[in-house]
Amino acid sequence: AAFVAAERALPPDSPALLTGAGANSHVRGLGEHLSALALEYLRLSAARFRELLGGKVRRTLGRWVVRAMKQRDSMYANALHSHLAMLSKNATVLSGEDCSTLIIAQAYAKMNPSMEIDVKQGDKAQSRTKVSEKPGDPSFGIPPTELADLFQLHRRRMLDWLSANPNLLNEVMETVLRTLAFATTGITLRARTWRSMQLRGCGGRFLTDEGGDDASMVVDEQLADAGRRSTSSEKASTFWEWLQSVTQTEHTEVNIQIGEVSLKRRYFRLLSEEVNTFPHFVELFNKVSPQNAFRIAEVKNTTQRQWVRIVGHRHDLHIWKPDKDRRPRTTMIRKLEPGTLTSSELWVMQALEPYLMTHLKDFVFYLPQEDLSFRPWVLVAAHLVMQEKAPPVSPTAQGAASNKPVMVKKEILKEIVILKEPPVVHVYDIIEAGRRFYRSLVFTSDYRRCLHHVTPSVIIANPHLRHHYKALIPHLLAGDCRRIPQRGTTLVITRHLSDFDLPPQTYIPAVLLQGLLPSCILEEYEFWQNPNHGLSGFQRLHIREHTTRFSMVKLELLPEGPPDETGFGNSMAAARVTRFPLQPPPQTTSTLSGKYTGPPAFRPPYLEPHPNLPVLRLVNPLTLKPGTPVWGLVQQLTRLDNPSHCLVWTLESDAAASPLSCTVEVVELPRVRVSFHRRAFSEARKGEFRLFCDQYEGLFISSRAEEVSELIESIPHGVVLEDVLGGLFVLVSSAAYPRTLPAPASYHFPLNTKAPADVIVEHGNPAWLSNLACDARPYLYSVHPSNAFLTTSSLASALYLLLLHLLGRHFPAAFRTIDACVSDIRMSSEEAQLWAQLKTVPTDCHPDSAACRLKLYTTTRACQSTMPYPWNVTEELQLYILKLPHVSAACRLDPLAEAQLAKLLPPETSCLWFLKQRQLLRDSLLACELDVEVATVPVLSPPEFVRQMGFTPLPDVTEGIDTTLTSKRLDTWTLKLARPAAPLKGEAALKFLGEALRSGLCLQGNSDQVGFLFLYELFTGAIDVAVLPSDNSHTWAALLTRLLPRKEAQEHSLLLSILFALSSAPELAKEMPPVPTQGVEPGKSVTFLSGASAIKTVIKGAVKILKAHVKELNWPTRPAAIRSLPAQTVLHLSPLFATRFGPDIPVICQREATCVPPTPPDTSCVSRELAPFTCETTTGRVLGLTLPEISALVNQPISPIGLEEFLEAQSRSQRGLPAVSAELPFDVSH
Repeated sequence: AAFVAAERALPPDSPALLTGAGANSHVRGLGEHLSALALEYLRLSAARFRELLGGKVRRTLGRWVVRAMKQRDSMYANALHSHLAMLSKNATVLSGEDCSTLIIAQAYAKMNPSMEIDVKQGDKAQSRTKVSEKPGDPSFGIPPTELADLFQLHRRRMLDWLSANPNLLNEVMETVLRTLAFATTGITLRARTWRSMQLRGCGGRFLTDEGGDDASMVVDEQLADAGRRSTSSEKASTFWEWLQSVTQTEHTEVNIQIGEVSLKRRYFRLLSEEVNTFPHFVELFNKVSPQNAFRIAEVKNTTQRQWVRIVGHRHDLHIWKPDKDRRPRTTMIRKLEPGTLTSSELWVMQALEPYLMTHLKDFVFYLPQEDLSFRPWVLVAAHLVMQEKAPPVSPTAQGAASNKPVMVKKEILKEIVILKEPPVVHVYDIIEAGRRFYRSLVFTSDYRRCLHHVTPSVIIANPHLRHHYKALIPHLLAGDCRRIPQRGTTLVITRHLSDFDLPPQTYIPAVLLQGLLPSCILEEYEFWQNPNHGLSGFQRLHIREHTTRFSMVKLELLPEGPPDETGFGNSMAAARVTRFPLQPPPQTTSTLSGKYTGPPAFRPPYLEPHPNLPVLRLVNPLTLKPGTPVWGLVQQLTRLDNPSHCLVWTLESDAAASPLSCTVEVVELPRVRVSFHRRAFSEARKGEFRLFCDQYEGLFISSRAEEVSELIESIPHGVVLEDVLGGLFVLVSSAAYPRTLPAPASYHFPLNTKAPADVIVEHGNPAWLSNLACDARPYLYSVHPSNAFLTTSSLASALYLLLLHLLGRHFPAAFRTIDACVSDIRMSSEEAQLWAQLKTVPTDCHPDSAACRLKLYTTTRACQSTMPYPWNVTEELQLYILKLPHVSAACRLDPLAEAQLAKLLPPETSCLWFLKQRQLLRDSLLACELDVEVATVPVLSPPEFVRQMGFTPLPDVTEGIDTTLTSKRLDTWTLKLARPAAPLKGEAALKFLGEALRSGLCLQGNSDQVGFLFLYELFTGAIDVAVLPSDNSHTWAALLTRLLPRKEAQEHSLLLSILFALSSAPELAKEMPPVPTQGVEPGKSVTFLSGASAIKTVIKGAVKILKAHVKELNWPTRPAAIRSLPAQTVLHLSPLFATRFGPDIPVICQREATCVPPTPPDTSCVSRELAPFTCETTTGRVLGLTLPEISALVNQPISPIGLEEFLEAQSRSQRGLPAVSAELPFDVSH
């Protein structure tokens, strides 16, 4: 229809009518006899069809193209652009949209040759226009030859339209570049000036340059000048060199003649997979699949560097090869050796000393030349000296290479920062990136005093407090200072966004700033280095999309000391970090519309300063001077989280005036999700300022923490808050992972004292954080006005508080908290994590610990399906009964709970009678009346038991032991004797015993350990020691005999029998034969073989004496079993006892058991899941809920009682009331 209508519109002398075929060459069956009405109908149908193609079809394909571009799917984007181009196939007049569509489709087909049009060798002959039918073929029925015809048909028309519309030329070309670079959405750059080259044969080649509007004219002049030079005496040696000198340009070019887009004559290609795997690239652009890779163009390529540009985004990639000959060097030459430090500089060695034999082993240290006496910190260069295998040597003419590996010495340079107070060691790797060297923290001796978050790996005792009770307090090490940084190909990313008034910038990855800036800043901002060496930090894309507070950070370098002349970054500088608030982006700005799905770095920020918010400066918590007000406040705030995630800001004006006495304006703890702002205390007291919490309105940081110091003793990471009425609260981070270390076996804590505060709080543990809710907040505990206990607000907060109390061994507080730790619904992941953590609490021998565990069972007994008990209740109950006399009154179970627990014990349990006897005593006291003269209590018979001795029964030496056989057994023993030169008293005796027992005690003895002879001479008095005035050597000998190894103490041994006989008969010890020590120097140790004649003589003499005094020996024998009491035995209580204590005993017990803090409702529970259950009460009654009862409880709580039988529904007329009027009793027209 379109062809017929077009033919009828042609003039008679048109060249198109010369053949006479007319429209019949395209459409058969429509001859010259077509009526005007039919022709008009065809013309209208063609117009409607053209409108449909240019409207709905083009918009649909456009949406599909945008979707494919967002998903960075090159295959389908290529096919869809081809279909868009086909919409203009029969167009006689092109528009700007048609021109850009055709150019994009042609360039896409050139860059993505996914459709094969050539016949390969070995393929069967077929038509080139036949469309492939392979699965997944994206051509959608368009032969590539037809696309080539389409581009050739409209090439002249595109050139004419672009020449006739110079004002729209810039927009068309920029649209082409953005589309080819997958940047059609989310980015708005100012259109540059484009012009066509004017040289002969260069029509249709459009150039631009970032330098100015006359870029193409400059290029034309350069090309013309190059052509003139080619005809002069400066001719090129070859035709290729001449062609390059004439055609090489330094600008972006769109060539419509051949459908190519190039940058500096470098054609576009896909980004290689090697670049796509660089950590810095993934950090900035995210992972890009090979099918959706960026389009790049090569800018410059040298032997060491490849420079490419990401098309359409104005970002450049510099890929540097490693330079193995260029290694970092230091300017420090003062080697740290004994005697090189003055007395006031010894703090450096004291800080390094605990790690010299472990983590810092094989390090050689070099110090600055200046005096370090009064420096708060010092930078030390350290060489890690290592041995590694040399590369194999090829055989030479003199002979074959040796197979023996050759070890060569290798030194790795690192830098160490040592803080003076408190002593902390930070180790930094020196990393190369693009021929520059940067510092990155890899190790810290205390991760709680570090700006970079490193997952702690080692828990050790505090090495700076040896010989002190606080040496048991553990702390966390993090990182590995002995690792070797890998040297390989590096990537440097630069950009030039001149449209946003930004200078050329270089991207600084977060790994190059580890330990220099807090980790939370590196997580929120991406940093770019400016030409003045300062850094600009812009909020990352995911932060900008979900925040309402926009800002940017500027880091200004303040040089200290001489500049670096080595080229290895050895100059010193301080950093001034300033945060500038920004206005929210306008909703109409597509740059920050939130619909952008491309790489974060391609999205320019909205940099409009906020007029009403202050400019803030960051305070470094590690370099504050101790004793200042800011230091005290920061020390309190860093309890909530480490300095790596605790930002303390002050006003820029205050920091510039007095950095040491500035006031804290804002505190942010992003991982805890809490922040504080400085505000006036109240309207009446405007001169007083406090740090108010933004998340909990009306609460500010309190200075009254001393009032509740005992209450929060087991909460090492809590901060005390206060409201305007004086109420106190405790804020605790839920992101802190609490745990502890078991105390050393040699350290015993008295029952009436607490263990040292060995609770370890690890902030930022990934496994712990993964179980927290997305909107989890810190736990807030309110302090009761009596300052006696804390009140919880949720099950999670109660479980967390219980865990802290158990870890800190504050058992009375834990006992009171247990009543709030119960839930009959399924626990959340956060609550389940806390419940499971209770099982990891180290086993504690304290009596109150068993009471707390039993109390937890009695509280959660009816909820075992949701809160399974983590311990063995039978074992815990037996332990509780054995230690019941030592259980404190605050942790005693009430008699009713004891009666319930007694049912869990097997009947044969030996301690069951004790609980039953207590129950009988309680029942008798309850039934006792005041006028009764004597109250009787039945006494149960305890089970028979045998007292355990700890040693097996020993053989009696008086019963004819074969000493000959015994001596043969002793031939392999080595007996050591250590005798002092004179009697020892007091401290000297204690030192002698300590030296003698340094290697332990062993009956057999050896060259290092004392044994039988040492104990024998202590019994006989040959070794005379007394630590206290009432001591004697016999007492020490008897004590040490009991401390012999268990295996030796339970064997039938002649030597052990002699020692026990002497222990039971002190008067016979003086008659024992002495050990001959002729030739032994006094005060020296001597070793005898037990088979020696002298030792045999001593043993035979001892046995002879013991046989002669056999009646005087108190030989240990097996004790008889304790007989049971008669069943009718009763206990008579006096009236005074019954009067004074009878009625009050149950009341006292009840008060102790119920004196717990009130349990408020769980504010974190938004819904409850009810399930059928049954449970048995203490009286044996079975209670529970069935499924119909649960349904009635949710819908109609009183329906099960048949309420309809007692109620009758009556209408208003039955009740004598008038009908309700249809009109409202008030006017709503206003």
